[in-house]
Amino acid sequence: MRSSGSRYSRRPDVVAAGWLAAAVMLFATAAPTGAAESSELEIFSRDGCARCTEAARFVAELQREAPGLRVVVRDVGRDAEARERLAALSKRQGIGRLLVPAFRVGGELLVGFRGGVTDRELRVRLGLTPP
Repeated sequence: MRSSGSRYSRRPDVVAAGWLAAAVMLFATAAPTGAAESSELEIFSRDGCARCTEAARFVAELQREAPGLRVVVRDVGRDAEARERLAALSKRQGIGRLLVPAFRVGGELLVGFRGGVTDRELRVRLGLTPP
């Protein structure tokens, strides 16, 4: 039996890592040639982030709805280049801290995930739902 030293198991980290791995596999679909910038979604997340796990579930749903959508998942906890990219995008938009999950669509960064709000905003920005 494993002892983690706290009353909470590491299971949320395992679940988040699993969702991210599944997302990477699901999102390997390339966008059609000549697709607009808005048909690409870049996601910044990290293991152990509950909102990142929620966002990964939403993005998996989104990928089923729009199979031509190109999705790139970047783990800022493990990838220094992903951290640097998120820092540059955040700075360009006047965001002082690196926050995850973050989504880049249409050249803009959308930070955080709140079901019913962020998901609708992403669909609108991707042209999947009228404004």
